[in-house]
Amino acid sequence: MRLFWVLFSLSSFFFLYLGLLALRRDRRSPLNRVFFLVCLSFFLWAFFYSFFFGEPEREKSWVWFRLSSIGFCTFGGVSLHFLVLLAGRRYTLPCYLFSYVPSAIFLLRSWTGTVTAKDFVLSSLGWVEVLDVESPWFISYVSHYCLCVGLGLWLLWRSIRTFAFERQRRQGRIILKTAAVSLFLGSIANIALPSFGVRHLPSVAPILSLIWASGSLYAISKYGLLSLSPEQAVGDVLMNMRDILIMTDVQANIKFVNRALEELTGLKAAQILEKPLSFLVADEEVMEFLRKRGRGFLGKDVEVRAEGNGVPVRISVSPMLDGAGEPFGYAIVGHDLTAERALIRSKEELEERVRERTIELEELTRELFFEIEERKRLEADLKESEERYRTAIENVSDGVAILKGERHIYVNRSFAHIFGYESPYELLGMGLDKLFDGEGLERLRDMVGKKDAVGEFLGEYEFLGRRRDGERIRVEVSGTIISLKGEPYCLLCVRDITERRAEEERLKFLSFHDSQTGLYNRNYFEEEMARMEDGRFDPVGLIVCDLDLLKIVNDTVGHAVGDWLIQEAATLIRGCFRRSDIVARIGGDEFAILLPETPTPYVRRLSERIVARAEERNRENIGLPISLSVGWAVRESPEEAIGQILREADDRMYRKKMQRKESARLNL
Repeated sequence: MRLFWVLFSLSSFFFLYLGLLALRRDRRSPLNRVFFLVCLSFFLWAFFYSFFFGEPEREKSWVWFRLSSIGFCTFGGVSLHFLVLLAGRRYTLPCYLFSYVPSAIFLLRSWTGTVTAKDFVLSSLGWVEVLDVESPWFISYVSHYCLCVGLGLWLLWRSIRTFAFERQRRQGRIILKTAAVSLFLGSIANIALPSFGVRHLPSVAPILSLIWASGSLYAISKYGLLSLSPEQAVGDVLMNMRDILIMTDVQANIKFVNRALEELTGLKAAQILEKPLSFLVADEEVMEFLRKRGRGFLGKDVEVRAEGNGVPVRISVSPMLDGAGEPFGYAIVGHDLTAERALIRSKEELEERVRERTIELEELTRELFFEIEERKRLEADLKESEERYRTAIENVSDGVAILKGERHIYVNRSFAHIFGYESPYELLGMGLDKLFDGEGLERLRDMVGKKDAVGEFLGEYEFLGRRRDGERIRVEVSGTIISLKGEPYCLLCVRDITERRAEEERLKFLSFHDSQTGLYNRNYFEEEMARMEDGRFDPVGLIVCDLDLLKIVNDTVGHAVGDWLIQEAATLIRGCFRRSDIVARIGGDEFAILLPETPTPYVRRLSERIVARAEERNRENIGLPISLSVGWAVRESPEEAIGQILREADDRMYRKKMQRKESARLNL
């Protein structure tokens, strides 16, 4: 009896220590606060249970048992809350109702009646609960407890694979394994064995839960559970960045490599660390730069050693300086050029094939139309000419068809393939309405109907066609009325220009948009400013945003992270405005928004919304924060130049930037 009193007492204070440790690390974190509640539930359960074991009187033992119910009635709900937050999910109102309302009902019932135990039996180990296993209260309590803990562990197991960093995945696996073991052993000792008639064992679930508590303590001390320092965040970013990263000391000995380098070379970090840089990069210019302890910047394409052949990599070498401005090491950032060079070769080969096919097409097309014009004068050579025509038509990449009325009496293979048919024979006898509709169909019917225009070129048009599978394609169609054996027929030449038009649309989009963010570019923005100069859209609001500390991000964690931060900021800013508002990127880290017919109060609210969205995003996301300096101005009448309004907004933004600069630097 005394042994169990000591074990429960020690376990209760261990849980209390663990909860206070979590609060001490970060009391503002919702995850830490809920973890404290989990430890508090264990503490109350184990603490009052220790007095329950040591109480000689049955009536007083009921008091201690009911006090301990504060812990075991609430443990399932707070455990679900903790596991959901650890899995990176939001804890919504239905979750609160599911976890805490039944817990409150069970706690109230335990003080007015019974939930689990209907009586106690005094054994050599102390008081032992006699469970009321047939009671609906007992069944409801066990079901709720198992659902809460089981659902939480399942969500954590599903989310571990989506965690961005290995440190998070290891934290989750430790909590998952130790919690599952504690749940399994506790369920056997507290629920399964008593349900099968083994009634002389005391409840040892709080003691078995020390397995989970020990795992949590290990995850806290080893992998930084419940806390994230800037050093850990930067380390995770460097280790998981897509470009390779090598850090050396001033003697050019390798001190750090990231995961991208391991994947590129096929070598483990243990095989690389402490070796000279020449082990990976045998380039004399790079080694000479390091030997002279250069302080500038070196960019070069080199071969990096890998298992098998070397890998082409474009690297940049820059010194890492201490507080006195002296280099204490070098950072080498590299980008794998293998895919890029292969793409360039493929592009060159494709362009060469396209040139060859274009020349061939032009030659065949010219020959085709020449033969059509000469046909009237070469009746004697009809058979020979017909065979030559057929050979040429069958081998051109343009589609060719001959129609009698609206029915196809001949099509070549290219014509069939353009419209998604495997064989030209599938199109014989088919009407135009199966391949075209709308304006295109009416225009083609008009061309086919010109029976008296033999030898006349009927023009070249662009239509929408319909493939066999229903897909719409854009085609270029030209037609000529020809005479065969004295009867008029319509000769159509069809070219699929779907990809060409898509490329033209893409180039048109790029002429007005920033390729990195998808926002409008500066040229378009300035055109829109000029368009609104005449006052038709007054009042015109203008908001200017500047992404703070982008240069520091580029210099410290790399331009890839800086580009990502620009895209994140662009998405955040675009989401604050209407589709009709003109949101543009006008510089490397500068954005501007033109708001036609927008009064001053609304412009002010929109500028405040941008800052609020950035702060909300920073609270909900672990990683690099977005810090934006925002300025705004409004033109009320045409007498004011929009250029002056832009300068006014820019000045106001600059003043905000000076105010936010120190705060943004601390957040980073």
